[in-house]
Amino acid sequence: MAQSKTKYYMVRAMAQKEADFKLFFDHSVIAVGWSEVDFTAFKSVEELIQQVDKIYYGPDQVAPQVAGIKRNEVRRFVGIRPGDRIVIPYYSSIRLATATNEVLYDDSVRETLDLSNQHRVTYLRQDGEFVTIPRSSLTTRLQTRLRVPGSTVRDLDDFGQELGRLFEALGAGTLDTTLGWPATLTDDRHRQEEDFKNQLLRNIQEGKTNLQAGGIGLERLVRDLLETEGYEARVMSKRQFPGFADADVSASKDDRILGVTKILVQVKHHSGSSGAFGAVQLTKILDDDLFAEHRLMLVTSGQASHALKDMCDNHPIILMDGKALVDWIFDALPLLPSKTIESLGIINVPSLKE
Repeated sequence: MAQSKTKYYMVRAMAQKEADFKLFFDHSVIAVGWSEVDFTAFKSVEELIQQVDKIYYGPDQVAPQVAGIKRNEVRRFVGIRPGDRIVIPYYSSIRLATATNEVLYDDSVRETLDLSNQHRVTYLRQDGEFVTIPRSSLTTRLQTRLRVPGSTVRDLDDFGQELGRLFEALGAGTLDTTLGWPATLTDDRHRQEEDFKNQLLRNIQEGKTNLQAGGIGLERLVRDLLETEGYEARVMSKRQFPGFADADVSASKDDRILGVTKILVQVKHHSGSSGAFGAVQLTKILDDDLFAEHRLMLVTSGQASHALKDMCDNHPIILMDGKALVDWIFDALPLLPSKTIESLGIINVPSLKE
């Protein structure tokens, strides 16, 4: 019997907080949510999907586009087979693992982390330490794929050659000499990066940057960030939309394979919790057929309230909260205009002007 082809996946640690990473790395697992459903109790993928639909994605709960994306993520996760190779985004780096044949359901984290559905994996190590590779060492295309917001389980087979070289170099113990990439990053480095990003977020929220006041500065920052991703972007007029509908930034990118992608972004400069108001404004835009082909995105410097998360889950709205925003800024620093970096008060990385 022919051996099945090794597949490559990205599995994101949900909220990507320290507790999520601790579960992954301390217990040698990768994990996803949908914890109200025990994936191990179903022999048929379609029966599992039906149960997930029943609890999470009923016709009155979420938009059909959202449900379709999430069903595919469930299919990918349960489709992971022994020997498949996994990329786990870890702050501004990645860690690598190989799947085993053991699948698990951990009810003890159902309420606290929503990471009950798990695969046992073997994490790659050197000299007893986790191999931790900076994302900046990866190709730009792969870095961009790993940054896609809201994505929990992605197929990375089209990056199989690049990732295969990584795994093979690690297996041969030649990563440092053949690729010139550090095999490990210290915990101190990660703490410095997280301290940097936490301070940057506080500075943005509290108005301690040189971004232009009144929200326009954050809108221009989001425009610049979109341009680092290859979009043509502009800050829109406040009179662009009639009535209640509103967006702040328009962006488009012409891809020879996927065609033109158009995005409308609502930007909220908040220091606390962001409610659903901005998401409602975005959905009203789609009442005009002129914007029917646009994707919607909400970026807030604050925390996303439950109402906002529900609104974005129930409609095809990409949500980026304050933490995700500073992650985006950090990743994009090499490509951002120097004027934008100066306006954020960044002296060097990872240091900020107090």
